[in-house]
Amino acid sequence: MSEKLNFESLFTYGREYQTKFDYYFLGIIVSLLALSIQTFNPDENTNLVFLIIISWVLLIISMLSGFFRFERIQVSNHLEMQKAYKVQYEKLDPYSEPIKSFHDLINKNGKKALLYYKTEKRCFFAAILFYFLFKVLSIYL
Repeated sequence: MSEKLNFESLFTYGREYQTKFDYYFLGIIVSLLALSIQTFNPDENTNLVFLIIISWVLLIISMLSGFFRFERIQVSNHLEMQKAYKVQYEKLDPYSEPIKSFHDLINKNGKKALLYYKTEKRCFFAAILFYFLFKVLSIYL
């Protein structure tokens, strides 16, 4: 176990753990959505039902953003592998036009993945806020 870790193995471990965390977080979102829908009693407070519906919509948006983010990350990984293949095996110059087009596509996918990441997290926290607001107001009203 005293082997030295190089940059590639550290990058691989980091990507692996980030993927595990993303799956874990997406599982929490889906679980909270399912639990919230399952435990909802429409007879309690019909005046505040809009708060819980907003919470559900935000959780659904967060869940879909998480799935779209996974798709963008997979596309970026596939493009990275194609780019590395073309540089290594087809002996293309790393600064040639085909490689630059791969780089542009990877950047474009990265920007979309970042947008989905921000949407996922913001909608999740807003949904939690609306859910707690519904719970607290339903106690006092």
